[in-house]
Amino acid sequence: MYCVISPLRFVVVIVLPVAFQLVNSAAAQTYLSGQITNNKGAGIPGVNVWVVGTSTQTSSDLEGGFQIPASPGNVIAFTHLGYKSRRILVGDETALNVSDLEETITIIITGL
Repeated sequence: MYCVISPLRFVVVIVLPVAFQLVNSAAAQTYLSGQITNNKGAGIPGVNVWVVGTSTQTSSDLEGGFQIPASPGNVIAFTHLGYKSRRILVGDETALNVSDLEETITIIITGL
């Protein structure tokens, strides 16, 4: 035995709630943009920027600028060879300037 659902009831019960959920989730996500600089104020190109726990990622441009889709509550990670990694919790802001990436000291010892 099976139940026949009228097309109008299907739209009201199934389609509309799913559509509203998709619209609400898309509206909650905004783009976060900003500038990444070192301790001297110079932009850092090529910094890996990603939303932790997702596959969303980007890299900073030649002046250290970036733009990435993120929602409030996401954690954004910044990594670059020669600098300490940094993670920042996203709030309601749409601009985020990271100005305190610390350089690390790398020592390479080679021998024969």
